[in-house]
Amino acid sequence: MHMRCSAHIINLIVKEGLKRLESSIVAIRNAIKFVRSSPSLLSYFKMCVEMKKIECKGLVVMDVPTKCNSTYSMFDAALKFRKAFDRMGDDPDSSCLMYFKEEEGDDERIEGIEGSGKDKGKSKTNNTVGPPSDEYWEKFMTFVIFLRTFYDVTLKISAFLHPTSYSTFHDLLAIDGEIRELYKYDVTIPFEERTAMDILLNDMAASMKKKYDKYWAELHKVNPFFMIGVMIDPRFKLRNLKHIFDEIFENNPTCDRLVA
Repeated sequence: MHMRCSAHIINLIVKEGLKRLESSIVAIRNAIKFVRSSPSLLSYFKMCVEMKKIECKGLVVMDVPTKCNSTYSMFDAALKFRKAFDRMGDDPDSSCLMYFKEEEGDDERIEGIEGSGKDKGKSKTNNTVGPPSDEYWEKFMTFVIFLRTFYDVTLKISAFLHPTSYSTFHDLLAIDGEIRELYKYDVTIPFEERTAMDILLNDMAASMKKKYDKYWAELHKVNPFFMIGVMIDPRFKLRNLKHIFDEIFENNPTCDRLVA
C-alpha cells in the first residue's frame, strides 16, 4: 500500500534536467543575489526597470534548489526583467561589473553542460559566475516553455481543497508526452545541423526520461488508485482507460487483466 508522492517524483524528474543547465542557473541566481544584496542595489535595479519601461509589477525572486517549481518561477520572473539586468551589466559605473569581475583564467570558466553540482556558484578561478550571457538567456527561454507543463501539473496534483486522483493518471501521461516531444524534435534535425542548444535539450530529455521510467514507465509501477480515479470519473469511465491502454501500452497483457 506504499504510495509515493507524485509531486516529489516530478520534482526529481525536473531536477535531472536542471543539472544540464547548472552554470546557467548559477549565473542567474548570482545576479539575483547581487540585486537583492542591499536596499541601494535593489533601488538601482528598480530604476533600470523604469528606464527600460518594463511593465511588470512583480520583482525577481530567488529559488529553493530542492523545489523545481520555485526554479521555474525564478526563470519566469528573471526573463521579464532581462533588459534591466542587461542595463546594469552595461553601466560602467555600476558595481555589477566589479561583483562579477574575473581575474586571470577566464578561459577556464565553467560553462556548458556540467551536471556535477560542484561549482557552488564559482568558476574554476574561484570567481562568481555571471552575469547571465545571451547564451544563458536563450537556455532560460527554451526551458521555461518546456518546464511549464511540469509546473502546472505539480500545482494541479498538490491541491488540497478538492480531490486530484481522478486526473493524476492523465497528468502523468502529459509529462511523458512532453519529454517524448523533446526527443522527436531532436530526431527531426540532422546530426550535422544540430546546435549546442539541440544537443543540450536532447541530453536533458534523455536524463528526464530515465528518471521518469524509473517510477512510471511500466504499468505495474503506476499506483492503481490513479486508474480507478479515471474509471469512476463520469467523463471518462472504463472506455477512456481502455483507449489509453490500447494507445500507449499496446499488446500488454497487464492491460487486459486490469480492464477485466
